Amino acid sequence: MKELKDKIFEDLASHVHGEEQFNDDFINDHQQDYRAVKRVFSKREQVGNVDMFMTADDAWKRLDRKISNTFRWGKIVRYAAVIVLCIATGAIGHWGLQQQTQEVAYATFVAPRGQVSSLTLYDGTKVWLNSESSIKYPSTFNQDNREITLVGEGLFEVTKNKEIPFVVNAGGSKIKVHGTTFDVKAYRNEDIVQTVLLEGKVEVINDDESVFMSPGERVQVNQQNGRITKDKVDVASYTAWKGGKVYFNKEKLKDLVVRLERWYDVRFEFTDESLKELSFSGVITRNKSLDYNLYIIKLTNKIEYKIDKDKVIISLKK
Repeated sequence: MKELKDKIFEDLASHVHGEEQFNDDFINDHQQDYRAVKRVFSKREQVGNVDMFMTADDAWKRLDRKISNTFRWGKIVRYAAVIVLCIATGAIGHWGLQQQTQEVAYATFVAPRGQVSSLTLYDGTKVWLNSESSIKYPSTFNQDNREITLVGEGLFEVTKNKEIPFVVNAGGSKIKVHGTTFDVKAYRNEDIVQTVLLEGKVEVINDDESVFMSPGERVQVNQQNGRITKDKVDVASYTAWKGGKVYFNKEKLKDLVVRLERWYDVRFEFTDESLKELSFSGVITRNKSLDYNLYIIKLTNKIEYKIDKDKVIISLKK
């Protein structure tokens, strides 16, 4: 059903841009979507003028206000991703905020805190971004290269192309593939760049060392000392975040709350530093409330919690 909906958006985008023509019956059957597509398309000039902003989030906030107040932000981004991709690669370079040289512009796509976002790149590669993650790619993408930069966590279904490999820059590492499905996690405040391979074959490169992966394997690169480790894992537990779930196996509380901060846009405080080292095993669901997930953690640990607006205080259970 979702694939059909996406196809309708793409067809309407092509029609508005003049690349394909569809009969009136098709347009009339999808009037609501057609109006949304035209609304986004009418703002294409603003897409080329957002380079004065300092962040992609700020740029989209401005465009969002101009496009419509009647749609949820996530839905507008989905429409805009389709429309802007159909307009021109050069315009996308401004979408993300900066033009780094006169010749090559760069686009940036951001998943804000508390959201999981997705997009399809020019080559057909599907990308899902976890909360507080972003990818950046040049306007020349799929012309002479398929290279992107990831900050945060992303799941990639890469379209096969033997001539042009797909390269993900993550921290100080590179993940090089031709066509495969894999997950990469590389948040700025974390020392480990992690790659989990679901299908195909990838090469992880760090400085002069490289490691080839097979499905079901995880490679971790320590950005501090350059050490690379590889092991077998249950890949489902590393990609469940796309569906709103995260599995934890003896995860330290200090690491677990980082995910909760990204999901619910809150910050955690510990009344005792030793509480950060407590471990948790279980499943946390994103579509549940913060209070619900904290209660689950409370049941498995000797902790208490208090929610004060956007702050959560963790203390030792008395």
